[in-house]
Amino acid sequence: MSDITPAKVALEARDIARAATSKIEAHEDLCATRYANIEKQLARFEGIFKWAGTTLFVLIVGMLGWSLKQQISANDAMREALAARVELIERLSARESAERPAPDQQQQQPATQPSAPAPR
Repeated sequence: MSDITPAKVALEARDIARAATSKIEAHEDLCATRYANIEKQLARFEGIFKWAGTTLFVLIVGMLGWSLKQQISANDAMREALAARVELIERLSARESAERPAPDQQQQQPATQPSAPAPR
């Protein structure tokens, strides 16, 4: 007869199943460790991205604020320059008005005869 008996087959199958179960459990432990490391790295990256996003937001808001301040300063300088020009024009206009006789005084002055042309 043969050396293979149902009891031997059952024992060998049991040993193979135990070895496979042991390998599967070791693999699951290794995968659990790997997944834990991946989750730690993802959490670290999440923190980095939050910091970068916040920093970028603050930078953009700061740049917009600075740009607005520069625009306001430029507008103030332009307004002051235009106000100075208006004041100068008003002073010149007032001086010209003071030097020019009033319209009713111009009518009272006798008209002068135009001089004869100079001989050639």
